[in-house]
Amino acid sequence: MKNMISFCLFCVCSCLLGADTPPTVATPPAASPNPVIGTTLTLSVLGSDINYAESTLKYLWTTSGTQPAGVTFGAGNGTGAGKNITVIFKKSGAYNFSIKITNPSKLSASSSINVTVQQSLGSIDISPSAKQVNPGIAVQYFATGEDQFGSVLAIQPSFSWSSNSGSISTSGLLVAGVSGGPYSVTATSGAVSGSATFNVNFPPTAALPAAISANPVMGTSANLSVLGAEISMG
Repeated sequence: MKNMISFCLFCVCSCLLGADTPPTVATPPAASPNPVIGTTLTLSVLGSDINYAESTLKYLWTTSGTQPAGVTFGAGNGTGAGKNITVIFKKSGAYNFSIKITNPSKLSASSSINVTVQQSLGSIDISPSAKQVNPGIAVQYFATGEDQFGSVLAIQPSFSWSSNSGSISTSGLLVAGVSGGPYSVTATSGAVSGSATFNVNFPPTAALPAAISANPVMGTSANLSVLGAEISMG
């Protein structure tokens, strides 16, 4: 009985003296935006503690589990400023973030949030990237959509094609126009476009006209000669 009374008195005294208790998660973790269609987001959370002011709490964000790629946390992670933190991604996919809120007594509370980074069209690659073509000759161009991180999109968008030389079909088949250049061929999807340049070769010319060594020919043979020239397009 005496031990029981002592234990009860200890509990009462501890409560009256405000014994250390862990902080709590007052506002659960949130991510903006989520899903992510760019390369960054903002993580936010808010802790609370009955013994300490919120300003004394420290917030540490980490990734947990297997992630598509590493991330970069903005300045302030692990400090009081970590309650609002910027995250920079390097690859699309599913991520899990854990938050640890620690008070001055080193007691902590934890929570987590799932985030999805979606692929979005960031650039368009055109191939072949540079080419010499002859007038009136068809050349097939191809477009490949890449996401905001430079990876090939799993699902390719549709493209519209244009060129300032000759004509080009809806599938990227170019028929070159007049000689010269550089010209360009462009593929566009929404607000994103990609281009490649090309030159159209000039036909050769006769630098020296055709000639014959003897005209009229008095014997059984004569020499014919001519010299051609071509403009180089580099």
